[in-house]
Amino acid sequence: MLYHDHDHHQQQQQQPQPWRRVCDELYVVQEGETLNTISEKCDDPFIVENNPHIQDPDDVFPGLVIKITPSNHGG
Repeated sequence: MLYHDHDHHQQQQQQPQPWRRVCDELYVVQEGETLNTISEKCDDPFIVENNPHIQDPDDVFPGLVIKITPSNHGG
């Protein structure tokens, strides 16, 4: 019985993916987020400049799709 539980525990731990980025290139705004919080979360200091379709940075809403360009993206 203990071995079975141990095997089950190992199966649950196979999900970590350290190579996965925090934010995908296209990001969908969630409830309560602002461009500032998304910029910090995704490490994108130029989030406003890279999303010209956002005319008012204070007017973001859940479901809005924005482009993310992390600052460590090279260059």
